Amino acid sequence: MISETEHLYHANGAASRRALPVSNTGIAPTIDSVLEQIGTLVRAAAPGQTDLEGRLTPLLETLRPALMALAGIAPDGARRRDDELAATCERLEGERQRYQELFDAAPDGYLVTDANGVIREGNRAASQLLHLGRERLVGRSLSAFVAREERAAFSALLANLQRGENPPVCELRMRPRGRALFPAALTLAPVRDAAGQLTGLRGLLRDVTQRRRAQDEAARQHRELQQILDAVQAQIWYLDTDGRVLRHNAFASSATGLTAGEVRGGTVLTVAPYWDDPEKRHRETLEVVRTGQARLGSLESFIWQGEERWARVDKVPARDAAGALIGVLVFIYDITDLKRTEEALRRSETRLRALLDSAAEGILALDERGDIQSLNKSGELMFGYAATELIGQNIGRLLPGAGGESADDTGSAAAPLTALQAAGKSREYLARRRNGAVFPVQLTLSDRWDEGRRLTCIVRDITQEKEAQERSLQAERLAAIGQMMTGLAHESRTSLQRCQASLEMLALELRGRQALHHASEIQKSLDDLFQLYEEVRGYAAPIRLKRQGSHLGDIFHEAWDQLADARNGREVFLREQHGDVDLQAEVDRFRLVQVFRNILANALEAAADPVVLDVSWGTTQIADAPALRCVLRDNGPGLKPEQEQKIFEPFYTTKTHGTGLGMAITRRIVEAHGGKITAATAPGGGAEIVITLVRGG
Repeated sequence: MISETEHLYHANGAASRRALPVSNTGIAPTIDSVLEQIGTLVRAAAPGQTDLEGRLTPLLETLRPALMALAGIAPDGARRRDDELAATCERLEGERQRYQELFDAAPDGYLVTDANGVIREGNRAASQLLHLGRERLVGRSLSAFVAREERAAFSALLANLQRGENPPVCELRMRPRGRALFPAALTLAPVRDAAGQLTGLRGLLRDVTQRRRAQDEAARQHRELQQILDAVQAQIWYLDTDGRVLRHNAFASSATGLTAGEVRGGTVLTVAPYWDDPEKRHRETLEVVRTGQARLGSLESFIWQGEERWARVDKVPARDAAGALIGVLVFIYDITDLKRTEEALRRSETRLRALLDSAAEGILALDERGDIQSLNKSGELMFGYAATELIGQNIGRLLPGAGGESADDTGSAAAPLTALQAAGKSREYLARRRNGAVFPVQLTLSDRWDEGRRLTCIVRDITQEKEAQERSLQAERLAAIGQMMTGLAHESRTSLQRCQASLEMLALELRGRQALHHASEIQKSLDDLFQLYEEVRGYAAPIRLKRQGSHLGDIFHEAWDQLADARNGREVFLREQHGDVDLQAEVDRFRLVQVFRNILANALEAAADPVVLDVSWGTTQIADAPALRCVLRDNGPGLKPEQEQKIFEPFYTTKTHGTGLGMAITRRIVEAHGGKITAATAPGGGAEIVITLVRGG
């Protein structure tokens, strides 16, 4: 676009040429040439040009002789041309002044030098930067203001310009007069004549101290940020919107084994092909870019050096100050060790749970209020509850008598448990099962709280211990009774035998007489008394077994045959069921005949005709040892609750005759074999006796 000044120069030149007469053709070319150069200068001039005055001055000097020659032209034409020239000069001077003001007021330093870098002119900013007056700048070499160690580089720059090269902006340290060095950006542009020869230089000089400080500060912050990122024990990746790597930390480099050059610009497909399904990972990154939504907590596996490892991956969109999405930040945390630790803890917890569940004792965890936090399998079996039913319930629900007093309405047992903990020893309580049955337990609390403010409570069912203690006490009492009865029986036996002999002789003498009936009654009473003494003596005496391989079915039938007189005249049915069960066992045959005879005799006495006896055989275990199980059921009235509890106690009987020692002796014989015997009312009615015997001796 041609400026207003350029139009003016063109108009003035044309008018001058039209006003010149033919005889003055020597002056006209001179004026045209000067005006054309001025127009060229104006057209080429930009607001940043600083050497306008230097170039206008010689042109005006060239114009002076031509103007003087015009003085000889006719007065009217000359006057008119003088006026036009004066106006043109005035306008040119105005333009020059305007560019000079721009030149002086520019905030950056502007310098005009010759082809060797000697300063011809400088503006106010350049004078201030170099700390030397404008007049004193003229004639000085620009290299004199360049730091000594960088002058060689500056000389090379001038040489390049002289060879026709246009070097880029260079940064040098400048030394102003009497001042410290400062960093500067120097831009040099060549000035060439019509023949292309270098005639001078135009220079732009800027103090970049603040920029350098900002750059140094940015670099420092960058280094600090990089140090922080490198200190993080996790991979940190900065990706562009195409998922390509722009930046990463040292941990990421070590994780991939690639150099920064190999990583930059790559994607997960090239940087980490060892990831499980890398294409899927790349698509997930692009999805974060598309939606602008973070993807957090993703667990991913990968194979590194032949080993499976795990990582938690967070992908967060990165935005600029305006909020525009510019990339994705990816944080990768190697959680392999954590995963292994969790797996080890899980296995440890599984083993601990297996140990707790295999323990014979009930193991509970209680909080500070005495509420149950956990319960093992043995505890579930002991109390008849599922663990989920007791979690959050107070221990007082299971131990209503803890502390010697019944629990309050809330079942709280915190006070006695605290006292028990302080006592630091085990104590015995009565516990209650789900079905309401009460049984003795031994309760032991840990002497300290764990990190979760919980106590470990161990509950041991001591029912068998109590029964064993009771049996031991009973055995001691019976031993004393046995000793007494043995002596009594020994002393009485002779007297009874004499009485029996005398009665037999009396019976011979009274044969055929009425008194013989009374003698027979006396004889029967003596026999019963003798049998009573024998039973008491047999119960009190120690049981010594004579084991031998026997068939339990044969033993049972031997006992059944011995009761033939008791079955005579009655309607009795025996039903057996044993299938393919092998009934061989190491037992005392004589003692077991006694056991089955006592049980069968009681059944025959308890049941009314028709009597139905069911016998079934099966296999089981006692303390992991193979055992046989015999179940005998009758169709009698069954057992009352009191009978179920006391049927095996010595001298307990509901009959009008007998000693009450039959079932007590039966239990002693079974237990001497290492077995068990129980009595209860069968579901369909009638009594049910269950005998369990170990096969081996």
